[in-house]
Amino acid sequence: MSVSTSLTIPDATSTDDGDTVTSSVEISSGIDFIEFVHVSLRGEAPAFRDLQVELVSPGGAVSELSVPYESPSGERFRLPGTTRFGTARHLGEKAAGKWTLRLTDRVHGGDASELETWSIRFFGHESPSAPVGGPGGGASLPGTPTIRSVSAGSGALTVSWAPPANDGGAAVVSYDLRIARSSRTHMDDAWTMLTGLSAERLRADVTGLAGGVEYAVQVRAVNAVGAGPWCSMERGRTNAVGPPPPSGPPDAAFTATAECADGLCRALTGEAVTFTDTSTGVVRSRAWNFGDGRTSRSATARRSWSSPGFYTVTLTVGDGEVESVATRVFLVEAAEPAGTCTADETTRCLRDSRYAVRAEWWSRGEEPQTGAARVVRLGTNESGLFQFFERENWEILIKVLDGCAVNDHVWVFGASSTDLGYRIEVTDTATNEVREYRNEPGAPAPAIADVKAFPGGCASP
Repeated sequence: MSVSTSLTIPDATSTDDGDTVTSSVEISSGIDFIEFVHVSLRGEAPAFRDLQVELVSPGGAVSELSVPYESPSGERFRLPGTTRFGTARHLGEKAAGKWTLRLTDRVHGGDASELETWSIRFFGHESPSAPVGGPGGGASLPGTPTIRSVSAGSGALTVSWAPPANDGGAAVVSYDLRIARSSRTHMDDAWTMLTGLSAERLRADVTGLAGGVEYAVQVRAVNAVGAGPWCSMERGRTNAVGPPPPSGPPDAAFTATAECADGLCRALTGEAVTFTDTSTGVVRSRAWNFGDGRTSRSATARRSWSSPGFYTVTLTVGDGEVESVATRVFLVEAAEPAGTCTADETTRCLRDSRYAVRAEWWSRGEEPQTGAARVVRLGTNESGLFQFFERENWEILIKVLDGCAVNDHVWVFGASSTDLGYRIEVTDTATNEVREYRNEPGAPAPAIADVKAFPGGCASP
């Protein structure tokens, strides 16, 4: 089909593309399945590579026949006379309907172009109209179904269609569907075929596709004579592929917006910490315990503590049959310390970091031993625990209490469950006063009840 026209394609301006000009032709061809389209243009284009040339099918599919190109050297490409294009972009479409040629100058700095004539030619095949012998008797191949929708899923598309208006005189027994990336429909080996689809369901779920990619799909009907022609291509874009759903038993884990090292996390009073459940496996229930009586069931929770001390944060998750637990120990220190105590593995800071407590132990005998007592990760703002050998074997409890309302002193109380020798040192870091409490090896450790420990402890630092 040839079209005579006289169109001027204006040059692009410095601030905008040139105007798009169009020329259309109505095709009544009986080709039901296009394999290739041939387009010829005749005219004068002093700067042909400035032009974007597009062909639009009746179904809205667009072929880019020429892409604009601006030469780095500024050289212009003159293309007088006739030029020809070919495209397989419309594979599977019908030829009948209005085809439109669109031309736009996209590059500033050339002369206008003129289009005199253009022609279009289709290569493909028509549906057979004559009866076909064989299993269908006097029947023929069915007509083309019509795709109603292509719906996106995660790496998947759901295609639904309407049956052909003409079944060829024999009932449709099944449908075939084929799918390919839109950019590869011209390649025969790019198509994936699904055959034997239900004649009643009129829908297919295509899974295992790449996420966020546009695909072209076609459907054809099959009756006793054989498979009819493919319908026009429709397109759909898959959604991005998300992570696979969790499986397996729950395995509790969580993160916290706090500094954590060697199994201990640190925070300051009043400082909010965000906890995020990162458990794996199937999680149907969740319970947080923040060590101060407060709980939560949210996947993400924010908590702060008002008093210094050790707090054990626990997350328990379950799938209805199996539970899993994850814990982290937090040392919460005073945001506004009353002293200069610095907590570490052998130093316990009490009463808003004003009092530093340390201990050392020793034994007698043929092989005497000695060592620094280590802090047990339990306790409050007023009390601390120490162990000598094993983390779970606690040896000493020390409490520093406010007795100012009673006798104007800060008190020290203590107890131990050992007959080893030890020396406990309690330092008021605000006044540098030091109190020492001892026990000799082999003797039962006495209780400590020093109600006159720090006479200067009642004054503000």
